[in-house]
Amino acid sequence: MTSLNTDTFLNVSLLLFSSLVTAFILFGLYMSRIRKPFFLRKMYVLLLGQIIMQLGEAGIWYWNGSPAKAWPIKFCCFLSFGWGLVVTALFVNCFMDLLERRGQVSKKPLNVLNTICGLGFVFSALSIFNGAFFTVDINGYFRNGPYAAWVEYIDIANFLLMLGIAVYHRQRMSSKGYGMLLAYSMLHLGGMLMVDVWYPTPFYLASTLALIVLCNFLYEAVEEEYLQKEKELMESRITLMISQIQPHFLYNSLNSIYHLCDMDAKLAQQAIGDFSEYLHHVLSSLKRTTPVLFEQELHNVKAYLQLEQLRFDDLKIVYRIEASNFFVPALSVQPLVENAVKHGICGKEDGGTLVLSTREKEDCFEIIVEDDGIGFDVATLPNDGEKHLGVQNVRSRLEAMMGGSLNIISTPGIGTTAIIRVPKEGSK
Repeated sequence: MTSLNTDTFLNVSLLLFSSLVTAFILFGLYMSRIRKPFFLRKMYVLLLGQIIMQLGEAGIWYWNGSPAKAWPIKFCCFLSFGWGLVVTALFVNCFMDLLERRGQVSKKPLNVLNTICGLGFVFSALSIFNGAFFTVDINGYFRNGPYAAWVEYIDIANFLLMLGIAVYHRQRMSSKGYGMLLAYSMLHLGGMLMVDVWYPTPFYLASTLALIVLCNFLYEAVEEEYLQKEKELMESRITLMISQIQPHFLYNSLNSIYHLCDMDAKLAQQAIGDFSEYLHHVLSSLKRTTPVLFEQELHNVKAYLQLEQLRFDDLKIVYRIEASNFFVPALSVQPLVENAVKHGICGKEDGGTLVLSTREKEDCFEIIVEDDGIGFDVATLPNDGEKHLGVQNVRSRLEAMMGGSLNIISTPGIGTTAIIRVPKEGSK
C-alpha cells in the first residue's frame, strides 16, 4: 500500500496523463468556436491552471530527494499549492456562473471562497522563502510547512460548498449532470479518506474529472442558449415578414400598377416584375436561417424602391456601392430603406433623396442608408414600436447571426443615417 506514496514513476505518469487530458479539453473548447460565452475567459484560465498545478506536482515527485534541486522543488510546490487554490476558486466560479444562467444565485459564499483562495495564493508564493505552507529539507525532500493544513481546510470547504450547491440547485441541472457532479463529490471525498494510503494524486485525478463534468454543463448550457436564439430568430423573422407585408403598401403598389396598364404597358410590366421580386424575397426570408449575399439584398431593395418611385415622383435614389461581395441577414437593409422613405422623406412636402452606400473597412463592411427627411429624436427609438418596427428586429438578427451592429444617427429637420457594420470574420 505504502508503495503508492513512494512510486515516483506511477505518480508522475498519472499526473502527466491527467495534464494531457486537461490540455485536450482546453484544445477542444478552443476549437469549438463558441463565441461570446458567459465565462469563457474564466474557463480558459481554469484549464490552464489545472495543467500548471499538475505539472507542478509532477515536478515535486520527479525531483524529490535531490538536494541540488531544492529551489526547483520549492517553485513546483508553489505551482501545486498556489495554482491549486486558483483552480479551486475558478471551478466554483464557473459552476456558479452556469447555474446563474438558469436563475438567481447567491454569490456571498463564493466571495468568501475567492478571498480565502486569493490570500492562499499570495501565502503560497511567500512560502518559497518562509516555508509557511511547504519547505525542502537538507536531503532535498518536500515537507509540509506549519500552515499546510490550511490548504486542506480550503479543499474541504470547497468540497462542502460544491456538494451544498449541487443539492440545493439540483432542480436547475439535468439528471445526468447532477449524477456526474455527485459522483465527482464522492470521488473527492474518497481522495480525502485515502490520505494515509495515497496522497495527493487522487485529488488531481478527481479535479480532472470535475472539469469534464463542468465542460458537460457548458455544452448543455450553450446548446440550450443556441436553441433559444433559434426560436427568437424564427419569431423575429415572422414579425419582420408581417411588418413588411403591410396592406397599405400592397394596395398602393397594385393600384399604381393598375393605372400604369393604361398609361405605359411596358412600365407596368416592369412594375409587376418588381412587385413579384419584392414578395418573393419577403416570403422566402421567413424560411431562411442563413445570411444572403449583399448583392441579393440590394437587388430586392432596388425592386422595392422602384415601386415606391411609381408613387412618389419627388423621391430621388442614389447608389454608391463600393463593396458587395459579403453576407448580411435577409431583410436587414430593406426595413431601414423603408423607414427612410416612409417616415423620413415622405414626411417632407418637397420629397428628398435617399443614399444607399457600402464600403469595405479594415475589419468590417459598412452599409449606410442616409436620407434628408424630417429626422427624429433617437432617444424615442426603443419605445416607438409602430414607427420603427423593424429596427430592433434588424439589430437583434445582425448581432445573433453575424456579430454585427446597427447604429442610428438622426437630427430632427435634417435627416437620418443608419449604419450597419458586419465583421469580416462572419461576412465571407
